Amino acid sequence: MFAEPGGKGSNQAIAAARLGARVTLLVKLGRDVAGDEAIALFEREGLTLVDSERSLRASTGAAFIMSDEEGENLIAVAPGANSELSSSDAPEGIVEAGDVLLCQLECPEEVFIGLAQRAQASGVLTILNPAPARELSRYAYQLATIITPNESELEVLAGHPIGSEQEMRAAVDLIHDRGTHNVVVTLGARGSFWSSEMGSGYVKAPKVRAIDTTGAGDAFNAGLAVALATGLTLPDAVSRAVLSGSYCATRRGVIDGLARVEQLDREDQWFEATDS
Repeated sequence: MFAEPGGKGSNQAIAAARLGARVTLLVKLGRDVAGDEAIALFEREGLTLVDSERSLRASTGAAFIMSDEEGENLIAVAPGANSELSSSDAPEGIVEAGDVLLCQLECPEEVFIGLAQRAQASGVLTILNPAPARELSRYAYQLATIITPNESELEVLAGHPIGSEQEMRAAVDLIHDRGTHNVVVTLGARGSFWSSEMGSGYVKAPKVRAIDTTGAGDAFNAGLAVALATGLTLPDAVSRAVLSGSYCATRRGVIDGLARVEQLDREDQWFEATDS
């Protein structure tokens, strides 16, 4: 058992920065040791931190993660100070100056809606990673350029089990009907499925020996955001994202699994090392 800084927004921000993006992170922290450690980590990773006042009432968010022998995990989340975050904490110009807005659901839905409204008005692409999973308002779907659920999150959004490809595609179509034009479903070791107005398809994951899948979804979302910001098409961006998520699964813990560009590009080394 060990502890390390984390959180979906934190992980995704660090992963994107390591892949070469200039990242501004909007976060709410408590006045505690965990908050101090988080700020120190953000500074080391070169993130720009929005100056949001630290909570006087709530502690820094935390999660308890259990992993099995196959590297799959079960996560319990206590949002803490994240629940106090508001879209008004992001000054004017922060969202508008970006290429991609990447949001999660560790904070209230209002945060996504408020920021996504500004992004949409400025032509900024918006990615919503619906985790931890919850039901969403119709407006949230309409504001998301891309939604990126895993299979269990897709079940929550759709309201029915996903036990077959037909059921998965039906759930994706339901999200399209609610107003999101692009859906990317992460499938773990099987890779990813994407669906958009230009078509749909699968991207296979490389064969690796998964040690710990904690953070793999965060690495995937960061890889997708960075790839799209550089101008790649959705299928090509998903391919890059799958590579980022796969690399993360070959490392113990999250921070060590958030790859830098040069590490992803040495595919032959880490594929061979994990396949042996």
